[in-house]
Amino acid sequence: MRDCYVLYDLKDKTESYEKAVLNLEKTVVDLNLNNLIDPLELSFMLRFHTYPFPESVDQFKKFVDKLLKFRNVSFYFHIADLIGFPNDHIIGHGKLKNFDTLSASVKKYSQNLVKDQVGEVKTEQERIQTTFLRQIPITMPDAGSWLEINKSGISGFLLLENAIQAAEESLDVLRIIRPHIRLTLPRYVISYGLDDEKSSFNPLNFELYKYHFDPEDKELAARLNKLVVNPSCDLEKRVLNALHFYRVGRNYSPEDQELFYYVAAIENLILGSDDRDVLRWKFSEKAAFLLENDIEGRLEIVGKLRNLYDARSNNRTW
Repeated sequence: MRDCYVLYDLKDKTESYEKAVLNLEKTVVDLNLNNLIDPLELSFMLRFHTYPFPESVDQFKKFVDKLLKFRNVSFYFHIADLIGFPNDHIIGHGKLKNFDTLSASVKKYSQNLVKDQVGEVKTEQERIQTTFLRQIPITMPDAGSWLEINKSGISGFLLLENAIQAAEESLDVLRIIRPHIRLTLPRYVISYGLDDEKSSFNPLNFELYKYHFDPEDKELAARLNKLVVNPSCDLEKRVLNALHFYRVGRNYSPEDQELFYYVAAIENLILGSDDRDVLRWKFSEKAAFLLENDIEGRLEIVGKLRNLYDARSNNRTW
């Protein structure tokens, strides 16, 4: 926390503050603390949730303390297709709850979701969540069962991510027993803070499908149109191949295979026809020169991209 507190002294020096936050993000990774604190979430909160900046150092410390507070959270996934299960039925990492046994806060929140209500819509976050909610089918909360998953930690993002993983693994128990029944998690989860007894809404795997025209896209679209219709050089052909791999990964591949196609897309962008004999090294080396300007930074990028390339290789499907 002390490393965060000292940021207050840089509040009037924007460039120095930004650099210090990025160094703090790197420190979290170097100390292997990213299993407790998501470094990107920490960086985002310190950079974009401190405006206007707290007027005093004590207020800033309170903000940091709240940000890094250890919390206990229950996550509730409404699965209407699980019918007739007894209350508190153990399944995997969690238990199935009947609607009537949920806390008053979670019950009220779930009932409001049916009415397209997320909080009082006073904050920008609530406004965005309400927009998402209106595109998610919400089942009456007393149907089926609620899967309760309990998690503890600091990072809200990691808590949610771990809860989703635990929920999927828990449903695997039922998927194996009845493989002919397709069970999926809902597109949202209600989280309940056991410390403050407050509920909140989190959309899951939410994707937008309506593409609204924006005149500012005109210039980029014109360049891509030319490239797609008539690629004129080796580089443009490689870009076209990269777009192909991106499309397959994004739209058609199973989630556990997306990484392969995305790395293949990057590979096509930065490797020429003469580089295929040393793919792993060239992939890491060329990307490092593109992404960093100094030796230390490039060596770090080389290590990360080698690991990424190896992860891709371990997921080959042929």
